[in-house]
Amino acid sequence: MARKHRHKRHHRRHFLFSRKPKEPKPVVAKKKDVSPFASSSLGRGRGVLNNAIDETDTTDNVSNEPIVVASPITAARYGPIEEKTPAMQAAAYATPANNNMPPPIVPQAEPQVGTGDTFHWIPRYKLKWDDYQGAAPSDTGDPAYTACSIQYEFSGVKDQHLRDLHVYCVFDRVHSWASAEHVKDHSYGYILKHEQGHFDIAEIYARRLIAAFQRNSFAPMNANTDAKTIYESIMAEERKLQAEYEADTLPEGLPGAQPDENPAKLEQWQARINTMMGEMRKYVTE
Repeated sequence: MARKHRHKRHHRRHFLFSRKPKEPKPVVAKKKDVSPFASSSLGRGRGVLNNAIDETDTTDNVSNEPIVVASPITAARYGPIEEKTPAMQAAAYATPANNNMPPPIVPQAEPQVGTGDTFHWIPRYKLKWDDYQGAAPSDTGDPAYTACSIQYEFSGVKDQHLRDLHVYCVFDRVHSWASAEHVKDHSYGYILKHEQGHFDIAEIYARRLIAAFQRNSFAPMNANTDAKTIYESIMAEERKLQAEYEADTLPEGLPGAQPDENPAKLEQWQARINTMMGEMRKYVTE
């Protein structure tokens, strides 16, 4: 009985090892799932975003129909998905992540100068004919006159420097005037730009006055006298440049001459004034 039992076990082993192995089942390729954040299809410019991708599709057509991916897991984890067209998503993917695009230019509102008799020079504010409220002299041949001045004040001297120093470039509405005869003609815009140049030059020398005050030393007993000497020196330079500007940008022979015959010269001066203003940008008036 023992031998028979062993024989049955041997026969069973032989049967197990000698039978033909099973053929493997054919493997069926599964369709690839694409999450809302997958970029494989967008990377090829196909613009397809759904639950499956047909790898044989090589078309480059991009649909403009909006696609909304609404997955409870995605919404819970990442919040709502913004509705975008495939073309928008393809364009977003094509943009390099390290492409530092400049921010959009947002137009800024023009600053306000108030309605008083005077106002200070302000960046980006351009003079208007409404600012010229004075009466033009009856015997003048000039189209307009800009009354602006440079003023300063301080409270004392500390460590050989002027304490509480304030410098202003002031426009006087009451004493600025425009001739109605010239304002009504076609040179209206040119003359206003010309007058803006006078005001800007005054601001440049107001800043130069700040620089001169800061680089000089003052004794308490002589501070007023020394400050006035420096002021007069800067004003002499300012009057010289104002006269040069006037001669270059307004033709001789007014009245009768047309100021807009020389716009190129005015543009050259505007560029020069902008350069000078930029060189003094760290000295800001109040």
